[in-house]
Amino acid sequence: MPRVLIIDEITHASPGRPQDFRLSQFIRFLPDAGWEPVCLSHRRFARAGKAAARRLQDRPNAGLGEPQRNGTANAAALPPLQWIWRFPGIYWDASRLAQTGDFDLIFSFGHALETHWLAGHLAGKFGLPWIPDLSRLTVPADGQPSIWRRNLLQSVEGMLTRNAAMAVISSEDRRDIWLDRLPQMPRAKIRYLPEGFDPFFDQRTSSENGRASTFRILFSQPVLHLRALRGFLLALESIFKKHPAWMRDFLLLWRGPIHDEIKGFLARVAGEKQFIWLKDQENGASEKPPRPEVILTFLPEQPTADFQVHASFFRLLPENRPYLAIGPDCSLRRFIRREKLGREFDPEEIGGIAAALTYWFVEFKNGTLQSWQKDVREFGYDHLTRQLARHFDACLPYKLPS
Repeated sequence: MPRVLIIDEITHASPGRPQDFRLSQFIRFLPDAGWEPVCLSHRRFARAGKAAARRLQDRPNAGLGEPQRNGTANAAALPPLQWIWRFPGIYWDASRLAQTGDFDLIFSFGHALETHWLAGHLAGKFGLPWIPDLSRLTVPADGQPSIWRRNLLQSVEGMLTRNAAMAVISSEDRRDIWLDRLPQMPRAKIRYLPEGFDPFFDQRTSSENGRASTFRILFSQPVLHLRALRGFLLALESIFKKHPAWMRDFLLLWRGPIHDEIKGFLARVAGEKQFIWLKDQENGASEKPPRPEVILTFLPEQPTADFQVHASFFRLLPENRPYLAIGPDCSLRRFIRREKLGREFDPEEIGGIAAALTYWFVEFKNGTLQSWQKDVREFGYDHLTRQLARHFDACLPYKLPS
């Protein structure tokens, strides 16, 4: 079985941060796709990753198997804890590991430029194919004063052009940004690989008995676009002024910090009974919400900040509920429009937002609120990891036995 060295966050920027859901799902399903992953992280990130892996392994799941003796696992088995490595001297240990670990490919993932610089450097030094996932990579602003950061960015961009066999990214908008920054990189070398959901999604939502008594609107992620939030609250306020009796049947399921706009809305229009705050737990996970009737997504004003929106959006696909997207035109709005998953509006279209909510609420009260009918299995991380493994296979200098 070929081995892939996965270089995750190696900086001190966020000690104790739990491992990214996208990366943890890739590690989870890579053995089934024919690749043995070894994840290299900073020791504090590795400790958080181990704790997350233990919690997942302790969670009872009917029919889920353990890794086999040959290193493979079924689609639900989690990676052995020894796959998550801990090194204090990250550069020298990474070099020794890449030299002696008998790896076939390097895959880098994370927010930090240093992570991808290290992966690109090792790929060039040892002649290994390198595939970076640019979905989380933060690009410094053009006016950033640090000369060192600008030089590091130029170095990483040069490595992407010279050393990367391919790159993957979860947003078409961010893909266009990187293609503009890397004019010498062929367009086909940056592949779109969307965010996804856990294919063993907790089925608590589909086992609920009876029909909900309240019309629940779930905020899919913390607000990144305040104009979109104001547009939604103004639309909701216009509905309550026209139909005051409907207010008691609405319930807002909120994630993230509570903005002043929400506090003002609750004080001015609605009460605390129309609001549930889904608190974040110590392990980075969010409290499980009741099943929503509508999922509300606020689209960011800048594509460089859209990975959180994409991740939250696709993780909630198994809920099979209509989406209400508010924000500027972007690839996610076009996706909702193309796949007919709900409605999408600009923040200024308050009348349209109110009309959509009114339509869904009336359908809900009549018991005729329809879920969209689409097979979303292609966005499960088991399927997406097989796509990633095919990209790995295509970058090898030799052909794997079938």
